[in-house]
Amino acid sequence: MKVFFDFRNNIFLKKSEEKIMREIKARKCFFNLAILLSLISFGFLSALSAQIPKPKMDGFIDTTYNYDFNRPLSGRSNYRFFDQRTNNFLLNAVQINVDGAGQEGIGYHGEFAFGTDPSAYKAAGTNSLAESPNSAGGPSNVAYNFEIQEAFLTYNWNTYPIGVKLGKFASLGGLEVIESMNNFTISRGYLFFGAKPYTHVGAILGYTTPFNIDFWIGLVNGWDLHVDNNTDKTLVMKVGINLSENLNGSLSFYRGAEQNADNSNKRTTIDTTWFLKPLANTSLGLQLLYGQENGVSRIDSNSDGFMDTPLGTAKWYGFNLQGKYDFTEKISLGSRFEIFQDLGGGRILAPYVNAGIFPAGTFRGDVLHNFTLTPAYKFSDALLLRTEFRYDWAIEELFEGTSGLSNGGLPTERKMATVSLEVVYKF
Repeated sequence: MKVFFDFRNNIFLKKSEEKIMREIKARKCFFNLAILLSLISFGFLSALSAQIPKPKMDGFIDTTYNYDFNRPLSGRSNYRFFDQRTNNFLLNAVQINVDGAGQEGIGYHGEFAFGTDPSAYKAAGTNSLAESPNSAGGPSNVAYNFEIQEAFLTYNWNTYPIGVKLGKFASLGGLEVIESMNNFTISRGYLFFGAKPYTHVGAILGYTTPFNIDFWIGLVNGWDLHVDNNTDKTLVMKVGINLSENLNGSLSFYRGAEQNADNSNKRTTIDTTWFLKPLANTSLGLQLLYGQENGVSRIDSNSDGFMDTPLGTAKWYGFNLQGKYDFTEKISLGSRFEIFQDLGGGRILAPYVNAGIFPAGTFRGDVLHNFTLTPAYKFSDALLLRTEFRYDWAIEELFEGTSGLSNGGLPTERKMATVSLEVVYKF
């Protein structure tokens, strides 16, 4: 017999040597079992991680120089959102993209950007436009901004042609996209920044038919919102039609309440977009858009000299025709002709109407046009150089000149000509 002191209970215990040996063996077995389970778990996790493909990463750096021949006194070109600042070099974007696939049909995608472009399309809640001057009249204090452009999960059923996208993702329709290098031109048109959203946060369900037609339907927080500004959800729908490798298009639909703390006034847009490749070196794009929103129109519909009260339904129409011709594998020419009619000042004219720039009771809306030519030279798959000449014109005086705004706060020019230079490096 051996005597031991039990420190837990402060008493002396007597144990036989045989009992002591049994306890030692039991502890050894438990210890060995723990090691074995740890090794098995480590091996399982290692095997599992080996089966999961590693994420793919790429990105780009986009820089531009922009000049407005109107030489606006404020230093900003009217009706330009991503490239307002004239006679300025801009770091438009440094962007990192991440793609990957997990187990059981799960995938993920993320786009993380930093620069003046993200400050322009930044979703509401963190928005600080880099193109706008601060209160002291100088450049914005947040001249270069960070934004998670997209971050979503996907799930595709193996047995059915059905997929789900959940998170933050780009809008469904339109010719142009956020990344300038993927467009035919450097600058974005009116329909891109004034008539449709950039991104959504929500969920969308897709179904692909055997006839190369896909359907998408979902609910999102609204237009360019991280968190909804009311209790209504926006319905998004899209039909994609792939007739051939050289012809495909889509029809998209949005409807929801987009005004702060207001579920009654709805915004609706319908967009059809088509891409055609009639020749091996020629690409064409066509976009038609219609939109309307209740309770935002600032017009005098009965010509009584006073703005309508209550505010009526604003409507807007858009036409966008673009082309790209490849002279060689390295040299190309992009072009755009665009018309945007903003009846009632519900979209891109809204800031001017809200500020009282257009006298109440006389505003009928306006029509904006732009014609753009964009020559490009591709040094390699990674390095792209582009220049651009763009000419904008309107029915009324909508553009600022060298003398700034008139005494009544009105723009003084009906035309605006700008040039841009862009360098993009992809990695």
